[in-house]
Amino acid sequence: MDVEETASAARSDVQEDSKILTPYGTCRAVMLTAKGTLVAEIERWTLASGQCARVYFPDAVTSADDDKVSSSSKDEVDGASKDEDKDMDASAPSKFAFDAPKSDHSLATLSAHNDSVYAVAAKICGGKEKKESDGTTLVATGGGDDSAYLYKVTAGGAKCDVVAKLGGHTDSVVAVAFNHNGDYLATGGYDGCVKIWHATGKHAGDLVGTLEGPSQEIEWIQWHRKGDVILAGSGDGSTWMWHGPWLKFMQVFTGHEGRVHCGGFTPNGKLVVTGSEDSTLRVWDPQTGKCKHKFEGHLWHKDAVVAIGMHHKRPLVITGSTDGTVCVAHARKQKNPRQLSSRKDRSLDEQETERRG
Repeated sequence: MDVEETASAARSDVQEDSKILTPYGTCRAVMLTAKGTLVAEIERWTLASGQCARVYFPDAVTSADDDKVSSSSKDEVDGASKDEDKDMDASAPSKFAFDAPKSDHSLATLSAHNDSVYAVAAKICGGKEKKESDGTTLVATGGGDDSAYLYKVTAGGAKCDVVAKLGGHTDSVVAVAFNHNGDYLATGGYDGCVKIWHATGKHAGDLVGTLEGPSQEIEWIQWHRKGDVILAGSGDGSTWMWHGPWLKFMQVFTGHEGRVHCGGFTPNGKLVVTGSEDSTLRVWDPQTGKCKHKFEGHLWHKDAVVAIGMHHKRPLVITGSTDGTVCVAHARKQKNPRQLSSRKDRSLDEQETERRG
């Protein structure tokens, strides 16, 4: 049922607390405004405040159907919803609009960007390398305003300061990441560049330099878990590796036939894994740049690989695809992958045999 059908169904009879079928499941009708807007609560979507999310269905009652709403009902609705109508009329899309209670449960609000925010990263100051934490957290954001911002947030979010605006990109900043000890921040943009910045000390916010190489957009970036080596995947099908602070090119991995949507180092840092639009997962030797394994075919995803997760110790890689499947592969050995399902985990080979049988 689409929004128009919901509106049509609401024209006949809408009573408070009645259940109505909507594109979001069964909702509870809250009110019908004088202008014909149906306000309903999505009971299965409970917010942190304990209240239910609301959805508006404009024009649920058309002018031709106004006679179906009694004048007394209109008077009651008018008084209860006058302010709500004003807010809704100014901001509601032509189809529908959600309404969340205006309570704010956040500890801090970072609002330096003037466009969409595409990436966020955080690093607690201190840690093993610096013996102890000083109670602050570094936060970096990247956005559609072609900029990144570096913030310092005190414990509990009591104070948030903009350390620096990180400019220089000529297109949206879609990836941000701190290195292992938080001394450096990397930003990746749709301009095909990765920039390295000082994140701490008196030079915080200063540009170290720009890493170039990819011919298209940067899709993702990731630092080595224990060092200052950084990876970046590109829309041109390549993955690049540099020493970040030294601005030194180290390796390029080529072979994918589509965008490299995701990737990273294995937990021990000795292998590089990438997933692509071409539906394959490739495992690379970072020293030689050669592909060691490639997962593809009928036992694998049929569409783009867009998400990768690594086991924290073992060489296991979990992948997600736009075809709706999730697979687990062994990075060191090209064993048959396994697909996660609601039943006991079965290999794709077993599933294929079951399907044919």
